[in-house]
Amino acid sequence: MSWYLMPWRIVTLMFGLALLVLGADWYHFPDWDYGISVLMALATYALMPRFQACIVRRDRLQAVLIVVFCVDTTYTAYLQANDMTLALRGVNFGASASLFAFCWLVWCVLPQLWQGNLHAIWCKAPR
Repeated sequence: MSWYLMPWRIVTLMFGLALLVLGADWYHFPDWDYGISVLMALATYALMPRFQACIVRRDRLQAVLIVVFCVDTTYTAYLQANDMTLALRGVNFGASASLFAFCWLVWCVLPQLWQGNLHAIWCKAPR
């Protein structure tokens, strides 16, 4: 539970969600709205610790299933429930998978490299 309550993770989630919502408002794609932005972001945030555990255990099948659920299943279910077109499903998969990988790097990989210590990161930064 403590993984979800780290303030910097919550801040990065909110920042990313704000960018997704602004993007939905700016681009007006037929399959991108506020609802899908929130749903996919929260699914990614909720399942990221499990995904990281699968990576550590080298459980590739479960890791792939988590990615597909967050990237494609939520997208497809939301669009079908709202009678929206699935014409951009392939394009969405690539874009959303990239965002999922970026979230994994920010939330799981980088903290391990720097042991989650922002002060240490700041002190090691080149000047």
